[in-house]
Amino acid sequence: MEAEIRLPKVKQPHTTISPLNRGQMKAILHSFDTKTYLGIRNYTIVRLFLDTGMRLSELSQLQLNEVNLEEGFVLVHGKGAKDRYVPIGRSTIKCLWNYIKKRAVIDVNTNPYLFLTRRGTPLSARGVQIVFRSLKKKLNLDGHKLSPHLLRHSFALAYIENGGDPFSLQRILGHTDQTTTSKYVNMARTNVKTQHSKYSPGERLG
Repeated sequence: MEAEIRLPKVKQPHTTISPLNRGQMKAILHSFDTKTYLGIRNYTIVRLFLDTGMRLSELSQLQLNEVNLEEGFVLVHGKGAKDRYVPIGRSTIKCLWNYIKKRAVIDVNTNPYLFLTRRGTPLSARGVQIVFRSLKKKLNLDGHKLSPHLLRHSFALAYIENGGDPFSLQRILGHTDQTTTSKYVNMARTNVKTQHSKYSPGERLG
């Protein structure tokens, strides 16, 4: 009787994440009426996600005194009670400054949390999800399931594609293992073919 031949299992590739492109990110930001409290609040939430890649749970826990506009960072409480300082860009600093001014009118009870409802109570993670559901109905994003998690992925992929290194990305995202961050390097394939055509020595040998 012939011996049974066992073939090795074929390793399945990781599911490719389809991030938002620059135009889609702008479309989301341009959809808010920033003259209203809810408009500037929701605009600030989206911009903060796109500028830091933080998790929904992290954003909903942010407190006002953990935002340092002068030095340009926020103190984020990550998984496993691990805190980290995450930098924020100038546009986000300006946005936060404008939001905090309007927040002062709402915050009659001196609430410590950064994001508040119109009643001055903390905006929960569920409340943020409701904001995203409303955005999803309002915008056509080519089938993307708009969520804070999608913005986190979009930030990470764009960070690598724009020249950021995986080690600083690991610290920004709060990953304890470099393996988790390295998947974004593998997925950042947008310009790989173009870059190969331009810079491959083999392509230049004729």
